[in-house]
Amino acid sequence: MTPTCINLAERFGGRYRIGHDEAAESRNDPWGMVMPCRFGTIYPYDGDMLALDIDYHPGAARKVAAIPGVRVHQDGGWGGEMTFTFNVTLFDAVAAIVRPKRLPGPRRLSDEHKAKLARYQFQPRCSERLSKARTGQTASKVTNEPSEAVCAATARSE
Repeated sequence: MTPTCINLAERFGGRYRIGHDEAAESRNDPWGMVMPCRFGTIYPYDGDMLALDIDYHPGAARKVAAIPGVRVHQDGGWGGEMTFTFNVTLFDAVAAIVRPKRLPGPRRLSDEHKAKLARYQFQPRCSERLSKARTGQTASKVTNEPSEAVCAATARSE
């Protein structure tokens, strides 16, 4: 009986890049899948466990080691190579540190971020000079803050 593992493509493939180990015999085998990261590589370990290799990034290794529930599996020293194992439930905490490579394309924004961006939504501005030039009036004083009447007149003329 073959032990089961997390299929990275099914679980994280819609958001992150999933590659394959060079030694993998089949691209369909979940045991051969890897997730390249900025500071390491994540791959299936056993059941609901994932493993993370960090090579020559001691700062990232220390941060990952400080996460409760992450276990050092192989210790090559803080300045060298380290392998950690962790439950898939800790993926978000680990990913925030090692930064898995994302798929290209539009980002999925959270509702909170969308609300924040809505406050800064582009609102077309009109300049008093432009509106007066269109109506044939001369501008004696040009301001950066147009009045509502000027903006309404510009909108009607366009």
